[in-house]
Amino acid sequence: MPGRFYSGLLFGFPYEIDVVGDSTDYQRSIDSILHEFEIHFSLNNPESTLSRYNAYTRTDSAFSFVDTNGTFGIVYDIMRDLSLKTNKYYDPTTRPVQRAWQSLNMFGRDSEPNLDSLYEFVGFDGAKMDLIEGTGKDGYSYSKSYLRKTDPRLEADFTDVASSYALDQVGEFLNSKKVQQFRIKYENRVLTSGAYVDSLNVMSLGMMEAENDQKIRVFNRAYAFVALPQKRMMIDPTYGYPPDNELIFVGVSAPKLYQAVAFSQSFMIMGLTQSTTWYENEDNMNSDIQSFMLIKRGEEITSASTEAFDTYLIPADTTQVETE
Repeated sequence: MPGRFYSGLLFGFPYEIDVVGDSTDYQRSIDSILHEFEIHFSLNNPESTLSRYNAYTRTDSAFSFVDTNGTFGIVYDIMRDLSLKTNKYYDPTTRPVQRAWQSLNMFGRDSEPNLDSLYEFVGFDGAKMDLIEGTGKDGYSYSKSYLRKTDPRLEADFTDVASSYALDQVGEFLNSKKVQQFRIKYENRVLTSGAYVDSLNVMSLGMMEAENDQKIRVFNRAYAFVALPQKRMMIDPTYGYPPDNELIFVGVSAPKLYQAVAFSQSFMIMGLTQSTTWYENEDNMNSDIQSFMLIKRGEEITSASTEAFDTYLIPADTTQVETE
């Protein structure tokens, strides 16, 4: 069966792509897609659009840049939509609060940051950060984008969603080429399409690194997880403290990789009660965001999951067979 393997770096972290049913070399096209996101959102590059915006100190005028392919605007709209759909638990402006807590922890200080001061410039809303796409003299054609900040200390970090959406776009590209099956792996995220080779759709739930970790089968969907080490680096944007709840693991499967990433992080911050309330909301009852959570109360560890997610779990005694 023809196939191909691709690998590279996205925002400084490795990705891997297994392709089945097509031996054509698409590396240049993949690189081109990912490069567009690197030049806008990589915080490792001081010349990226977002790095330059974070360094911009003027509030009397907006930071301007050219978004030729509309990539920045699309990701910005996705971020705004995710913020609303997660009840603002997903917020890309909490880096200053996170940094303040880390600084205190580094020196072992038993205190907390001045959250009142930090919250003057933290919060993903149109009042503190706003994108305007300017038009030409004809009033229709795009000319330039303007990104405003009301406080020079405001910082935005879109990397998790931008990298995930970039890989979603790679997936769309491979689908457009009629690739029979593929799997994209990146950090704690997986995107799959097709079901010809079963093993490409089987993955670790992510609760531990050991080989005996629970396996799941996810195809034509995305999966991402957040475990306790990542939780310790998070900030609850609703009140500025590190999350303090009973969740120690959250895995989310969704139609798009950026959704899986955003909701796995949001649910981990929300905790079990708020996550349950989210699902009970009338607007979310038919949501295709499926989740699995581990809850620790004292020494007892239990789990909770959506009914659809349970169908992804593979019994421990199941033998996997590859289709040649």
